[in-house]
Amino acid sequence: MKLPKELTTVTPISKLLALVIFFVSLFVAFILGMQYQQVIGMAEEQLLNMQSIAVTQQKPSISPDQNDRTIDDIIMYMVPSGWTKTDAGNAYTSLRSHDFSENVVPAITNGVEIRILQNGRVTNKTLGQFVAEDVHVPDATKHTISQETLVFNGIPVIRKFFCWEGCYDGYYFKSNGKIWQLDIACEPGCGSHEKIMAKYGTVINKFLQSIMFKQGQ
Repeated sequence: MKLPKELTTVTPISKLLALVIFFVSLFVAFILGMQYQQVIGMAEEQLLNMQSIAVTQQKPSISPDQNDRTIDDIIMYMVPSGWTKTDAGNAYTSLRSHDFSENVVPAITNGVEIRILQNGRVTNKTLGQFVAEDVHVPDATKHTISQETLVFNGIPVIRKFFCWEGCYDGYYFKSNGKIWQLDIACEPGCGSHEKIMAKYGTVINKFLQSIMFKQGQ
C-alpha cells in the first residue's frame, strides 16, 4: 500500500515537531530519573535507620561500674596447684580441682568447684542483712543450713551452707557497696560443711586466705 505524498514528505513543520518531541522526551526522562533517585535514596535511608535501631536494641547496656573488667582485674587470689581455671569475663571465674567431673545436668559427680562472682549491684544493706534477706534457701532444705561469720585478710565474711540440688558453701563479703560471693560446690558425698572441709579444707582455706582486693577496688 502506497502512503499519500503529504504523509511522507518532510516539511518545516514536521522538523519542528520532531525537535519538540525530542526535547520533551529528554526533559521527561530527566524528571523521571530525578524522582527515581529520590525514591531510592529514601529507601536506603530507611534501611540504614532500621539497621541502626536493630543494632542499638541488640547491644547490651553496660554500666560504668561494670566496664570490661574481669574478676581478675578487681581481686587477687591463689589458684590451687593442679586446679583448672575458667573465666567468663566479668560474670564469674571458676576453679576446679584436679579430680573434678560433672554430668550433663550439670551436676558434680566428683571433686570440688570454687566459683567467684560479683552480685553486680550496689546495696546499702549490711552484709548480714543481705545474706538474711537476699540469699534465698528453699523451705524444704532449711534443715541443712549452717552459718558463721569469719574474717579473711581483714575482710569480714559470712559463710552459709545449704543443700538444694547439690550442696553449696557460700562465702559472702562486701567491697565498695557491692556484694561478692564464693560458691564452693562439692560431689554428692559432701553433705555438710564439715565433710567438704574434711576432704578439701586445707586447699580451700589457703585459697580463702589468699583473696585480696586490688588497690582502689
